[in-house]
Amino acid sequence: MQFYATKEFHECLRKMKRSGGRKHKAAESVEGIFGRIQLNDADPLHPLRKTKHGETRIKNCIKYDLNDKARLITVQYSGAAIFVYFADHEDAEKWLNSKKGAVFGINQAKEIAATFVSEPTSEGRISSILDNHAGKLIDRLDEEEKDLLLVGLDYKQIKEILSLEAGATDEKIEWAVTEVPTGPQRDTAYDVLVLLNSGLIQEANNRIHLFSGQFEPVDSLAEEDFLRITEGTEVRRIEIGSPAYKAWLETYLNSEHPFDWMLFMHPEQEQYVTRDFSGPAKLSGVSGSGKTAVAIKRAIRLSQKYPSEKVLLVTLNEALASLLDQIVDYACVDREVRHNIEVRSYFDVAQGLISKFEPENYRIYSYTSDKFDEHKDEIFREFYRCLNNNNDA
Repeated sequence: MQFYATKEFHECLRKMKRSGGRKHKAAESVEGIFGRIQLNDADPLHPLRKTKHGETRIKNCIKYDLNDKARLITVQYSGAAIFVYFADHEDAEKWLNSKKGAVFGINQAKEIAATFVSEPTSEGRISSILDNHAGKLIDRLDEEEKDLLLVGLDYKQIKEILSLEAGATDEKIEWAVTEVPTGPQRDTAYDVLVLLNSGLIQEANNRIHLFSGQFEPVDSLAEEDFLRITEGTEVRRIEIGSPAYKAWLETYLNSEHPFDWMLFMHPEQEQYVTRDFSGPAKLSGVSGSGKTAVAIKRAIRLSQKYPSEKVLLVTLNEALASLLDQIVDYACVDREVRHNIEVRSYFDVAQGLISKFEPENYRIYSYTSDKFDEHKDEIFREFYRCLNNNNDA
């Protein structure tokens, strides 16, 4: 039997442990379960009391009563159990209502991930929880996912889907897919649009991949299949007899900072931090495989090894560079080592070169337009989407 815990569950456990009273006591019970898993107990969940009523909002869901006031929510299969949520009764009910239709599966990276699937009845339909996005819903998908979702459909069948705006009602979404032939593709289109409307982009992608056969539902796996599942950003395996996992869990539960989750690495990932290369090296991996943690830890290690040199950590955009800068600050306790690590976006690196070689043109290559004092992304988006009665695009 393999055991896993989601990032959200770990956050719940940390919150409950710090609450004191009954909640703290319930958290200690959960830590006891983890301890039994570490010791390879044949049935670590056996001492717990299941709730009196079953759970139908999430398939394969089993709830446990802990100290009367707390609920431990798991999803269980023949070869695995996933700890998904842990809270008092009221919060647990709210969470379950928001997760109606959740399905766990294995994505293309061989990680456990989630999506949502509506039941055939109208009562079983998943519902939008609107975010603050504006624009066409379908534009939130990459072209590859769009093609997988709309494969085989003509313009008449997808016309309303293409024009659907963020913030649409579920009734409008249901109407937009009526031209899609009844069956799995129509059901998928509805679910995907609802998930996009809720800002759940990855879950929408997973729903498309479930339709195309690239996302395997966990309940379809054989027990031995769980051994090929890898670590991801959202779900972590509870390692049996692992001192590293035990030490990380204790640190995480007692830490105030969320960055500890991102910085935890297994030995397989650690080797890429410590290895020396004779020249340039490329580390490739899917989203969630730990590349960011490796890059940060490697930057710190190189700064320690070469104290007279500068280490440059370059990333995609300004927002991500800002986040990585904060994580490096948190992870690097030695201020001299930290001083030698520079975190920048590609744009900033290019801008720095331009200012060196073309100082007279520096303002042309800034984030904002020299003429209108608007961000260039905003100007391009306005043009691309033919806003303000300008249809030149």
